[in-house]
Amino acid sequence: MLAKIFKRYRLTMIICVGLMTGLLSACGSSDDDDDNNVLTSSDASKIYVSQIGAVTVSGVVIDAVKRTLISGATVNMRIDGHIYTVVSAPSTHASPGSFSFLKADAESEFFITVSTSDSSYAPYFYANETPRASNTNDGIETQDIGSVALYKPVTTSITIKDISGGTAISGLSLYYDTQALAQVNSGTTVSISGNDVVATESTSTTDDVTTGTGVYSFALPNDGTNFTIKINELLDSNSVQYKGYNSAITDNVITTLSAGGDKSFYMTKTDTQNYTIFIHLVDDEGHAYDAGESIVLTKTGDPVAIFAERKTATTNEYVLTTTFASLDFTVLNMDLDGDGFPDTATAQLTALGGESTNVLGNGAFNASREATVTVPITMISSDQNIAAELLSGSDQFQVNGISEVIFAFDRPVDIVHEVRMFTKALNTKTTTRAMVVTPSIFETDKTTAATLTGGGVATLNANNTQYDYNNDASVAQVSGVISNNDGNGNVTSPYEVDFDSANSVTVIPSTSYAFTANNTVLTITLDSSTLASDQSYTFELAVKGQLADTPIAFLSKTLVAKSNATITQLSDLWLDNMDFLDTTSKNLAVPAAEQNFTNQSSHISRFEPLPLATYDGTNIPQIEYLTYGLSLAAYNSYPTGNVYLISKARLTGTVEIVSETETYLDSAGAVDTEVRNNVNTIHGLEYSSASNITTGDTDLTALVSNIQSDTKYLLDVPSNHGVRTTGLTTVYSTLETTINGAGSFTVATSGAGISTEGIYYLYEIPLSTPTLTSGYISSAVLNLNISVNGVSFSGSETFNVK
Repeated sequence: MLAKIFKRYRLTMIICVGLMTGLLSACGSSDDDDDNNVLTSSDASKIYVSQIGAVTVSGVVIDAVKRTLISGATVNMRIDGHIYTVVSAPSTHASPGSFSFLKADAESEFFITVSTSDSSYAPYFYANETPRASNTNDGIETQDIGSVALYKPVTTSITIKDISGGTAISGLSLYYDTQALAQVNSGTTVSISGNDVVATESTSTTDDVTTGTGVYSFALPNDGTNFTIKINELLDSNSVQYKGYNSAITDNVITTLSAGGDKSFYMTKTDTQNYTIFIHLVDDEGHAYDAGESIVLTKTGDPVAIFAERKTATTNEYVLTTTFASLDFTVLNMDLDGDGFPDTATAQLTALGGESTNVLGNGAFNASREATVTVPITMISSDQNIAAELLSGSDQFQVNGISEVIFAFDRPVDIVHEVRMFTKALNTKTTTRAMVVTPSIFETDKTTAATLTGGGVATLNANNTQYDYNNDASVAQVSGVISNNDGNGNVTSPYEVDFDSANSVTVIPSTSYAFTANNTVLTITLDSSTLASDQSYTFELAVKGQLADTPIAFLSKTLVAKSNATITQLSDLWLDNMDFLDTTSKNLAVPAAEQNFTNQSSHISRFEPLPLATYDGTNIPQIEYLTYGLSLAAYNSYPTGNVYLISKARLTGTVEIVSETETYLDSAGAVDTEVRNNVNTIHGLEYSSASNITTGDTDLTALVSNIQSDTKYLLDVPSNHGVRTTGLTTVYSTLETTINGAGSFTVATSGAGISTEGIYYLYEIPLSTPTLTSGYISSAVLNLNISVNGVSFSGSETFNVK
């Protein structure tokens, strides 16, 4: 820095010393003189960084997709410890979208951040070093950073949950470091850093108390970049310390995110609170079983042996003290006669069914963090069949979450051959339709019949891919090639879809599974990003006891991959009457004017232009080369008339219908609305005592009904589409073939205003039947108190009926 200052003022110092006498006032100036000499810019897109610097840093801000110039973007430059701000030039400027930082110091690192005040674009980062000043160009250098391409933001979330109960962890600080992004954009390594971008945690409010939901969102540019997400401190809002569950957090990195790729991340508490488990051993007949002064256990997934000592003055009660709030432990085999071979089977504390006599039931700990279980001990001999049990469930087999499959055996075993995973992949079979050999010719409206000016007709060419016709001068021509043709006069049908399935077999590498608990617990760990939501996976393996005369056991267990779909706010849900129509444009006076949802307008014929002919000397005629028709069964859509609350994730809790709005035509034919307040009917949404919704909710005493969901595969297709759903039912075992109270329908359905096809949960909300002229229920206010994948949401929301 001293060298830089010296270079800057070297010439000034020489002049001052040489002309000291009589010229002192020319070197030292007054405040007025300083004001008169300061360089400023009246152009908001430009700013002077210094008065005597040698470098101009400039660029232009554009829309990355449209390639249009963006005016009014905020551009910050940090250099030499100061921040300077401009806005990109307006459309009336000589250089719209441009910005400049004038007279910056040479050989100085700088960091640029570009953003928009309305957050309509994701921020952009750039870092570099200004060049060395040269003797050319009067010592002034220009550094053009080029086009700053801004992308629209995609709100992308990571949900942080406690593995114990799946509850949300709120109050964390998640962020991504902007320095690495800035270096990628410039292609230069720098030491200067920018400000971290911190995630926004969504909140919910109950009884005027606002709490975090554990859903942390970033506005990421939709450019395919993977952002490294870090965590500031592993402390939640209650100062509880956490650590990664089955994944170490190194250098504060917890995962990566790209635009639209929402994820879930599980943690576990690191507190040192002790939990006490009282283990009562009994034999096959229920009598007290004396296993000596201590028994040996392991925690599932951890090979370290843990000892439980016998309680004083008891015969069969053993005390296990642990820091884990879980009964996920295994009592290991016991060698009673000292011959080196196990005489008892292993026993799991968490899989005892009716044998469990926990203090608070279902393995719960009481307020003193104590639980009591009764564990039956089974004697075994080496030639008995091996007993096995699947310990893990859907909560441990989740897309982009935990993906573990845990087997427990009654004795030490080894894998025979290999572990295989079977699943079904969804395929779409191609159906075809024959092109019209001699098609009808229409005007540009595709409805009015037309005659070619040059005369003649259009006929399918001998190559079966295009049409012969005459132009205006009656000269033979050929149409364009019809896309998706098979060369035999057929094209892929746009009117139907045939879902099929294919078997997929994966050999699980030995590096992906491990034994613990003296080879009695097998844990298979998979890459959760490779799982598909709601699809079934069957695991097959053969094991053999470690004793020579133990028989081989063959196991086959199936799990359904749990979806990580969730919501971030109540407005992520919607009401839909499943009629293919978008009520935002509903015209009661002219019902036919109502528009279909995008992609759901009824199918019509397909046309191809004949560009070298006309029917009136100007306009190009259209040939009807394909007419609508189906080779598959006509599509069986959801029945209209009912209104459904639709969610990408399963809901559990309650819904109160607070009010409804009916839109109708009054006696004069004008559109009017009638609001019915205080409907106040309260219904459960797959409610159970384990719904994990807000405690103390008085709604639970007044439930009119408990609405069960219909699990459906929603298709974004027209109502007259042809569909064969065989593949869907094969791949997605969770799909239901009935509708609550409405009889049996196909497993796939359309008519909903969806953006992505896939599995959805539909809850029929019992709104009133319209009673007024041409009326329909256009909106409803619902008071929801629900849990979604362990995260609670509550509050009132106004839903327009799509």
